[in-house]
Amino acid sequence: MSKYFRDLDLELVKEVKNLANKYGLSECGVELEFIRLKNKKNAPYGEVLKSSDLVKLYAQKENLVVIALNEELMNLFDEETRTILIENLLEQIVTDVNKDGDIKINIKKPEISVGLGTYHKYQEKVIEKLELVLLTQQQLLEQEELEKAIRKEAKKTGAKVVEK
Repeated sequence: MSKYFRDLDLELVKEVKNLANKYGLSECGVELEFIRLKNKKNAPYGEVLKSSDLVKLYAQKENLVVIALNEELMNLFDEETRTILIENLLEQIVTDVNKDGDIKINIKKPEISVGLGTYHKYQEKVIEKLELVLLTQQQLLEQEELEKAIRKEAKKTGAKVVEK
């Protein structure tokens, strides 16, 4: 039995399109399609799917991204909750223009993932700590890149670099 269907409620589609326009996805060349998602354990309210080469061939849409929503579940929530859930999905769509001027679309997973038990125990503190981890990781990567560039330059000039 299929988990995806084409008959998503038009009001829900309109709500997602309005939020997608606020994110500027259409201006970036992202083409969105919307489908209904039947209850799925790993994506309870929705998921973002990047089109495969086969879908691109048949749909003739190069920059197609499909947003699958659990309509039954979404309709149980108030507008604010739906907006938060939809924005959480739209945030996964990342666009980049390569050197040829072509748009590259990536679907990224959330940077922070927290189990409910951990969140209930630590509340906002767990989010703050995980943000700190991400920031620290980024600083370490930048430091590593800087050191690599210094070593490369030193190698060119013949200077000696003192390792820590």
